[in-house]
Amino acid sequence: MAEKTVVTADDVRAVWTRRRARIDRGDDFAPVAGSDLAALVSTDMVDADGEPLPELFQMLADRLNTQAPRQHGANRQKAALEQLRTAEREAVQAAAVADQAWQDKADAVRGCFDAKVPVQVIAAELGISRVRVYQIRDNRRS
Repeated sequence: MAEKTVVTADDVRAVWTRRRARIDRGDDFAPVAGSDLAALVSTDMVDADGEPLPELFQMLADRLNTQAPRQHGANRQKAALEQLRTAEREAVQAAAVADQAWQDKADAVRGCFDAKVPVQVIAAELGISRVRVYQIRDNRRS
């Protein structure tokens, strides 16, 4: 991992005033251009004329110096694949929970039928049509 270049208030001021095109921060950090700085500035950081407040450049330098490094090549691919595996695991778990919830609902509907609850009462309780109640009872998910 390449060493990070520390961004100073003077670096930020040079890019802000267009004396420099960008701040290079080493291999692991994206360079910073004037448009990047502008995106970080809120209206309370400039005066009524749009001129920066005295502490703006140091605030921006501090913010840039606390950013995490970007990932390159194999590290980025490894992180993306791990995120994919995690998402797949969570989707499978969520599907299993949803399947169990569906089965519990169908069992409860069948229990209502066994208890002789009128179908229109079941439908009203669930906010669905009578036809849908029969579909649930018969374990048809369509």
